[in-house]
Amino acid sequence: MPDLLLLTSSETVSLIRDILIIVFIVLAIISLAFVLVYGVLILRKLNRLLDKLENLATSAEGVLETLQGVGGSIRPISAITSVGGFAARMVRKVWG
Repeated sequence: MPDLLLLTSSETVSLIRDILIIVFIVLAIISLAFVLVYGVLILRKLNRLLDKLENLATSAEGVLETLQGVGGSIRPISAITSVGGFAARMVRKVWG
């Protein structure tokens, strides 16, 4: 029967410390991987949102050009109301 290898107290502490360091490094790598994956997913969603906002800005720009062309033929209150209604419809399109 082979003799058992017994560790001294300082060797045991050193071994436990090394194991804890390895476990910490493995957990840190796993958590960084999750953060990276979720970061990419969030960036994809933000990219879609920014595209929709760009389309909304382009549409609003066209509406403002149309309103400037119409100019004095409409009353200011009705212009504000129609722009507000258009903005509400565009917000529903973007978020709906």
